[in-house]
Amino acid sequence: TQVLTSWPQYYQWRGLPPSSIAALLLEFPLTLYFAITQVPRLMRESRITVHLVGAEKELEFLPLFAELALLLPHTHISIVLFGEELARCRHDAPKGSLALASTLF
Repeated sequence: TQVLTSWPQYYQWRGLPPSSIAALLLEFPLTLYFAITQVPRLMRESRITVHLVGAEKELEFLPLFAELALLLPHTHISIVLFGEELARCRHDAPKGSLALASTLF
């Protein structure tokens, strides 16, 4: 898999026009993608666990982190979020919500 190193490369790969707001929406997941691709050892791993401490805004964009599955298709990535906002989210979540899952800290 070719490593993408710029927004223009990403836009071309995804077939997006330059006017797309993808850069604004995907800032968090693509920053994580860039960090992973800068560590050669990580690029050889089939499983990676990432701990994001102080995660608040990232929680709002959690579904967008699925883009990592397309960018790193042979890597299982687990993202563990820690932060005050997560505790509030868990407290305010309706019964049956994914926010109440045992994997949410």
